[in-house]
Amino acid sequence: MGRSARYNLSRIVKGGTLDVPKVIQALLTSPSIRSREFAWMITDVIEGTIAYDSASHRYLFGRLAKYDPTALIDTVDEPSHTTTQRLEPNLQKAASDFVYLPDSAVFGHRHVWNEIRPKDFRDHVAELVIAFHQGFFVECELHAIADLSLFLSKLGRIDQVTELKANVSPPNPLFGKFWENLDKYMADRRLRRLSIKEVAKLGQVIPTTAPEIARRIEAENTIDGEPAPTGDAAVLMAADGYGTAEVAGTRDSQAVVVKTKDNAISITLPANVLAEELALAVVREVTSLEKRRGLTHK
Repeated sequence: MGRSARYNLSRIVKGGTLDVPKVIQALLTSPSIRSREFAWMITDVIEGTIAYDSASHRYLFGRLAKYDPTALIDTVDEPSHTTTQRLEPNLQKAASDFVYLPDSAVFGHRHVWNEIRPKDFRDHVAELVIAFHQGFFVECELHAIADLSLFLSKLGRIDQVTELKANVSPPNPLFGKFWENLDKYMADRRLRRLSIKEVAKLGQVIPTTAPEIARRIEAENTIDGEPAPTGDAAVLMAADGYGTAEVAGTRDSQAVVVKTKDNAISITLPANVLAEELALAVVREVTSLEKRRGLTHK
């Protein structure tokens, strides 16, 4: 049996003048950026389409490469029985395969143990997109799409919710009915970003509906759902990959904090998966996710 790898799902949030064509342009012609002793670049990008669920889905496949611009490697000189070092410019340290689905604003990307964590991928891809456009009126962030089952199980361990905070950006291109009012509020107020922080009064708790709504979503019971209160709506929007959220409280008198970014959706596939196979797996997961959570295209 061959090796397997874990692929995480993250959503790209675009700001300023950044749009899908500009993201694709940056991925196809990636610059190089330095971060400490390593450099990063997107390589081997190809474009394609995959058919699934009676629809055609665009995708880009590529790799986020981590490499050493000034690497030294040891070589053996057989006649003299000695070893020497020589310069090997741009020696690749690791690479994370990914697919990007432009129409859903989703990346599926490989977690390379001890080399390219999901957070590393999100941070560096966003930096590369911005660097390509030289930061000229473009903003880019990648956020984890939370696994609601895992997120809910951790929320369920909190006896009392005492603090809730979230940072969210207007959804593009999807929105969910449970945070529909929040989406409208942000549009009416022309907001690029909204930060919410709720702290319970001393000795009191926050009566959050987020766990109840998450259970309904997991049960695929979203048809007659009512929009959530503002704070809960922000948590749910963040869980769909449009920001970050934290819920804090206590369990057995011990402090507990649950974060959306620590509960990302992941799928397991062969380590040597082909581009088409990875694209199909991510499209299948995203399509199922959109149906379960009642997300619709704007």
